[in-house]
Amino acid sequence: MRPPRGPARALLAGALLTGSLATVGSPVARASRDVDVLIGPGSAFSPAFVAVEVGDTVRWTHQDAGQAHTVTAQPGQDEYFDSSPNAKLGRCAVLADDCMYETGNNTYEHTFMSPGTYNYYCKLHGRSAGDPARGECEMCGQVRVNVPRTDSASPSPSQSPTHRPTASPSPSASPSASESSSPSPGASATGTGGPIAAGEDGGGGAGGRWGVALLAVAVLGGLGWIVWRRLIAEG
Repeated sequence: MRPPRGPARALLAGALLTGSLATVGSPVARASRDVDVLIGPGSAFSPAFVAVEVGDTVRWTHQDAGQAHTVTAQPGQDEYFDSSPNAKLGRCAVLADDCMYETGNNTYEHTFMSPGTYNYYCKLHGRSAGDPARGECEMCGQVRVNVPRTDSASPSPSQSPTHRPTASPSPSASPSASESSSPSPGASATGTGGPIAAGEDGGGGAGGRWGVALLAVAVLGGLGWIVWRRLIAEG
């Protein structure tokens, strides 16, 4: 099978390039995780402060023998969660499995979907108001939910295209000397009959001979006049 040529090759290259850029520039989804918090021993959450990201799940596990507890969000926050909705402040409901115990109903979990800071407490041993960091709510804790970080395989900074100056067309060459040069002075004119011989131009050669003859006459006349003057002088 022959490889594509011309426009087909250009279309194939563009499709491959577009797919590569889309793959490189797309963010890599982060897997959600579970964070564990222990209840007890004693009336305490351990750790009392945890930091997670949107989509993560916090799981509370009861480990305080002989004590009932709840995991209940303070009111007025973006998300509300409660392990024991039927329990009242200071006591559990009539149903034994309403509160959390070391055995039986001993785990509770909540997945956080909104960023923010969430304070929670135990209905039996804590308070529904107050700052856990200042110990204002007795048995209480805090979950800080952050915006997830996207790990994107970003391409290296694209290099600016190198602009190569377009070569300007060279100025039109002037006609060569051989094409436009005028005939040098004295050059014989050419015609269909070949070069014109001397004397065939209607008197040019005769004029030259008459000039030579007159010059000779003048020279001879001058010499004769000089000789005549000397003869007179000697006589």
